[in-house]
Amino acid sequence: MKPNALAGGCWSGGRIFLLLALLLNLAIYVSFANFFPLERGIARHGKIAAALSGESGKDVQRLADKSKTGKFSFLYVEPFNNAHGDGTQYMLQALGHQSYPPFSLRPLLPRAIGLLVNAVSWFIDGGHNIGTKINLFQPVMSLLNSLVLALSVWLLFLAARKFLADELLCLAIALFVMINVGAVQTAQFFMLDVFSYGIGALIIWLFVGRRYLLMVAAICLGVLGKEILIAYLGLLLLPVLTGRKGRLNYLLLGLAPVAVFVGLRVFAGEDPLSMQYGWKVSQGGLSLKYLAMHFGSLGGFLKFAIKLLFALGLPLILALFAWKDSDKALVATLSLVVALVVAADVILASRVCRIVFAAYPALAILAALGVKNLLNPAGQPASQTT
Repeated sequence: MKPNALAGGCWSGGRIFLLLALLLNLAIYVSFANFFPLERGIARHGKIAAALSGESGKDVQRLADKSKTGKFSFLYVEPFNNAHGDGTQYMLQALGHQSYPPFSLRPLLPRAIGLLVNAVSWFIDGGHNIGTKINLFQPVMSLLNSLVLALSVWLLFLAARKFLADELLCLAIALFVMINVGAVQTAQFFMLDVFSYGIGALIIWLFVGRRYLLMVAAICLGVLGKEILIAYLGLLLLPVLTGRKGRLNYLLLGLAPVAVFVGLRVFAGEDPLSMQYGWKVSQGGLSLKYLAMHFGSLGGFLKFAIKLLFALGLPLILALFAWKDSDKALVATLSLVVALVVAADVILASRVCRIVFAAYPALAILAALGVKNLLNPAGQPASQTT
């Protein structure tokens, strides 16, 4: 092996600075993500008490009470989840109970975890104690999330390496999908955020390999897990813009995730275009309370901007330099996906950091292009792959 072959280049000052800056950004997430003042991951003591006693916390209390009747009750930590309402609804689905939109429209992972936990609990106590199942949910989810995060890093590393020869910087960029606000805050709970990051990484890996049919299949899978991933349909813009033929075929291919999105809602008896509480789009029902919360005042906008910058960090800044790249169609396509996820977050969600990070797999490629343009301003070939 030649000197610095793995790293892909010499230890220039700019390269060292970027690498250290990215590592510092990752370290900040490890240190601050759970207690970020604007969006905590660990619930405050007062909020835990309120969740277990208030009217809206009845499901949380029921699961907490049931957990005490099973084995491994010390593993039940859901009340510490600052989004315990979300996690509780996913656990209810895993137990085979009813939930409500938007949680009931994300059936894939809760049902799959429910089947897996049923099998594990059968070996432990015959599968008869619901408390044991409840207590197993979070450790099983943590193990699954660990696997998803590791695979996500590998997939994003492979994807970024298509555009940036420096493998060490590619790895640093890819590591953000493992170490970020959303992963740190939710990986130990029954939440779907890590799943959305993993499917996003898979979609991007298929996209850079031009495996568009499999990419669309992955988007369909993602829509069954978390509907925000339908934003990745924007990736089909690239073959539509650059393809000499078959453009109609790509547009028709994009109808598959839309059919899954609508069909899931019709099957559940909901509005075909339901996206969030109060959204019955086909009936003209829109709820813009989150838009007003984020953009209704200067203070709200500033808080949103700080959350967005904290969530996406240095890669967001690096991505701006991707526009110096000669492949404007690629940059525009990836930027469209990021913009769609951010727009969906503005309109449909109160939380910002963990939800908007679903855009990171697309942003990672933009960051890789940005790094290439910063370190290689003359435009010499920098990719190691074809």
